[in-house]
Amino acid sequence: MNVLRCRLSSPSRGDRGRALLRVGKTVCLIAWLIAAVAVEARAEPPVTFAVLGHLRGDAGRPNYLMGELLEEVRVVKPDFVVLTGDMIYGDTHADTPIAKSVEAEWDALDAWLAELAVPSYRVPGSHDVHDPTTRDIYVNRYGDLVRAVTVGRVRLLLLNSTDVPQEGDTGQWGGHRDIGAGQIEFIKRHLADAESYDHAFVFLHHLLWWKSGAAWWKTVHPLLVDRKVRAVFSGEYGPMKFSHVNRDGVDYFQGSIESAPAEDAVVHARHRLPSRMLSLQFDNFLYVTVDGADWKVHVETLGETSSRKFTPQFWHESNQSTASSQWIRLWEIVGRPKRLGAAAVMLLMIFALGYLMSAWRGRRAAARCK
Repeated sequence: MNVLRCRLSSPSRGDRGRALLRVGKTVCLIAWLIAAVAVEARAEPPVTFAVLGHLRGDAGRPNYLMGELLEEVRVVKPDFVVLTGDMIYGDTHADTPIAKSVEAEWDALDAWLAELAVPSYRVPGSHDVHDPTTRDIYVNRYGDLVRAVTVGRVRLLLLNSTDVPQEGDTGQWGGHRDIGAGQIEFIKRHLADAESYDHAFVFLHHLLWWKSGAAWWKTVHPLLVDRKVRAVFSGEYGPMKFSHVNRDGVDYFQGSIESAPAEDAVVHARHRLPSRMLSLQFDNFLYVTVDGADWKVHVETLGETSSRKFTPQFWHESNQSTASSQWIRLWEIVGRPKRLGAAAVMLLMIFALGYLMSAWRGRRAAARCK
């Protein structure tokens, strides 16, 4: 706070000088009070929020860390929370999701969140919206898939990275897509009035920024640089649970929580190297504080002692070699079916070439014997 200071010289004699001095002191005091009130009026209270990624459990059960997560979030006392997609399982195991089942999953999640007694904002993931039924349920319950929210002097841009089915498309769907022209204009519009916010944060589910050559870096990232955008948050699970990169002054964060407890995770981890690498990382959520011009992201971990995933026993169990795991590892080396097909064609070509060479040599030998 800037303090207005007045320096007045006291007259050497006379009541008139003393009266002027008192008037001057009064004027200084009034000016100081006005300045103090103006500065106090401009000061915004700190804003805090938690970013929760990949909250979903598996079919028929919630995430096994949900209780611990909510307890930890209550400790930091955020003003609000932001959910970065894959919040429910979404009945994805069914050929056609049953609306009643999906609604029940949302009801259960919202009941958990209600215990925090703070507002929640969210962006959809591929388990949340993956066909017309799940899309309509999401929109009816939570509004537009793309939103802008302003809290104090903090602006939140909630984007959609899921490939949402269009009207009239009744087929099953899954996956993600790059940010299209409509959302590009949305970002430009809500970042244009820089006087109405001091900090901006962007949220989406998928790691569209993960690869160095991704379209994000050409189409979206340039819109964020030098626009008071402090960070981008994603909640996709894998290829890591947490990751961070800073580019051109914009921080990118990934934070997520694994769905399966150790008893289930060890089975997957035993057969797949990527699953082992994921399960041996800490589950986490992010806690953000914004205070004046300063902001900071705190990484809060979960399951350090409550989960068996970080014990020597889990490591040994998940790294046991089995006959089936050897074939799975071979498949991981071979890769996609197209690559396997190409390898098979190559082997056939080598075999055919060997056969032709053998037949040609046989004919030459037979000709010499005549």
